[in-house]
Amino acid sequence: MTIVRSFPKGGIHPHDDKDRTRDGAIWNSAIPPICIVPLRQHLGPGCERLVEPGSRVTEGMLIGRAPSDGAHVHAPVPGIVRRIRTITVPECGECEAVVIELSGAFSKLGKDLEARDWRSMPRKDVVTLLRDLGVVELSGNPHPLHRSLQFARRAGVSRVVVNGAESGPYLSSEDRLLQEHCAELVTGAEIVAHLLHTDDVVFAIGADKKAAVRSLRRELSKRESLARVLEVGTKYPQSAVPQLLRSVQRKEIPYGKDERELSCFVLGAATAYATAEAVLFGKPCVERVVTVAGGGIARPGNVKVRLGTTFREVIDECGGIVAPSVRIVSGDPLTGFEVTDLETPVTKTTRGILVLTRSEIRAAERRSCISCGRCVRACPMGLEPQRLYKLIEHAQQSKAEAEGLNACTECGCCSHVCPSRIPLMQSIAEAKSEHLLDYGAEPQNPQFGNQA
Repeated sequence: MTIVRSFPKGGIHPHDDKDRTRDGAIWNSAIPPICIVPLRQHLGPGCERLVEPGSRVTEGMLIGRAPSDGAHVHAPVPGIVRRIRTITVPECGECEAVVIELSGAFSKLGKDLEARDWRSMPRKDVVTLLRDLGVVELSGNPHPLHRSLQFARRAGVSRVVVNGAESGPYLSSEDRLLQEHCAELVTGAEIVAHLLHTDDVVFAIGADKKAAVRSLRRELSKRESLARVLEVGTKYPQSAVPQLLRSVQRKEIPYGKDERELSCFVLGAATAYATAEAVLFGKPCVERVVTVAGGGIARPGNVKVRLGTTFREVIDECGGIVAPSVRIVSGDPLTGFEVTDLETPVTKTTRGILVLTRSEIRAAERRSCISCGRCVRACPMGLEPQRLYKLIEHAQQSKAEAEGLNACTECGCCSHVCPSRIPLMQSIAEAKSEHLLDYGAEPQNPQFGNQA
């Protein structure tokens, strides 16, 4: 049975603390002497390792071959493979990692590369190129881009929506990309639209990103593009797919369906930029822009980082930790993952590194539910989080599913507003994961996850 919900507005306005990072230019992090490169940096199967200790690798060399539905992994730096180890990637779990010691010359870094004429390439060759260069969706759930495009093409998608809302606290990397690399980002969106046989492109940009909106409009006017810019709200989780398409399409997505039901393909701004880099210049996905912020960091900013650089090195690049911190988070504070080992490497899935102080995490003792209803008012999907939590606590999984458990997008609004500090979102997310493991199922809404 298809459930259609009339969603209330929901959402929250958390303190975003973007002012310390959104006005400064992106800078390049130092190349690390050692890179720890996980062989699983996307949702899906890991890669087959192609190198051994002692192997010499070049910049961009294929070191992990993925199956057809996965994303390849490439060497971010030239050097020598020193060892193979097992690590845990916050967003993707346990996997093998290749440890590369920097040695030798770079083939692309610092070089002027000639852009290829992508319009003259057969569409299937462009999709193959995206697969071969390991491009994944960088702004939300990191599915391989070529697979998402294949599904969208079969579904007859006719509109590309570029997600520039970025409503999550602290994160501002996509805002800076829109301002500094607008031309490449627009080209990336044009490439995706071309692959989907459409010229209907909408740039959905948060209304607080005035400089980005101006940059886009200037760039589109130069190209005489049919694409349009739409300013959307700033209320979190505006950048999650259901809320974004509610603003763009003025329609709700039925539970159990996804954005393809509205003939839309949602493309993250960072993914559009990576698409242009791959198709125009043949650059594999070996670096990304990461927001480094939080009250415990000396010099917050947006940093372009080589994949495999450790959190410790990125934090040191930003002046180190200058205030007592109680939590280091990969991602944003509402949906991210706590990191306890600073030797954890940056991967394709790392959007932010946050060094948070006690006042920022609002630590408090957990208490019993007081039935205040704040979580219900905050839920952007029209669910009753406290009701789902109680059903889960009493092992009534089937009843929780009947009341919308799997419609939860894990945005974290409910946990954020709960005065009793009950881990509502965490409990719901665990119950959903257990359900998928029990039944061997795939998420029905693969792009509905944490796209904040």
